[in-house]
Amino acid sequence: MLTIKQLADYVGVTTRTIRYYHQLGLLPEPQRSHSGYRLYHADDVIRLQRIKILTDAGMPLARIGALLDADDDTLAEVATEVDAQLTQQIAALQQARRRLKGLLSREDPYLDSPYAHRFTKTLNTMAKIGISETTIRIQRDSWILLQVICPELEEIIVTQLELTLQDPDACQIMVEADAIRDWEPDDPRLEELAQRYARTMKPWMPKDPLDTLQSSETNPISIALLEAFHPDPSSAVIAFSRRVEQLMTGS
Repeated sequence: MLTIKQLADYVGVTTRTIRYYHQLGLLPEPQRSHSGYRLYHADDVIRLQRIKILTDAGMPLARIGALLDADDDTLAEVATEVDAQLTQQIAALQQARRRLKGLLSREDPYLDSPYAHRFTKTLNTMAKIGISETTIRIQRDSWILLQVICPELEEIIVTQLELTLQDPDACQIMVEADAIRDWEPDDPRLEELAQRYARTMKPWMPKDPLDTLQSSETNPISIALLEAFHPDPSSAVIAFSRRVEQLMTGS
């Protein structure tokens, strides 16, 4: 007779694994000694070895109970089925690994589009001219949303950003506008800044990208999501943005 520790050592599993197999009903509970210890026999060694071979081969535990006493044909049929499942899992893991490598190779891991490199360059340029990390983070989040729900706008917007950042006056006004986050929404300076911002930016933003969407067959939910997206909680920024929009659209 064997103790649970001896059985585990013989087959190459842990005592915890054996107890778990007891709970699942894969391995019958053995008789116990007068002291309450489990005592195992040769049949238990054989059954546990069969379980181990099946689990090592990738057989799901839920199916092992029915296979322990199955004939060779049934075992071969199930093994073929499990092999096909494992092949699919391996393919999925290989795909995940390729995606992981792609993730690590990107300049920004969360920007995944044909225009990601160009947009990352614009963010770097914005940082160099003095735009805050907060605004750059907001821009990045906006781009993530854009690439998911409205990829048709990516080229339009990144081109506008690139052109805008080539203009020293535009860069200067962007830095000034970036500094209003802590202002009050009724600060009188906002109106003067909004006027100058609209005049400076008008040549670089002749058309609202959302107009392009609204005139296309784009899902209206996507348009609504973009219009409702206000990632900056600053009341001054919100008031400023609305005023600039009024000035640039003439509404």
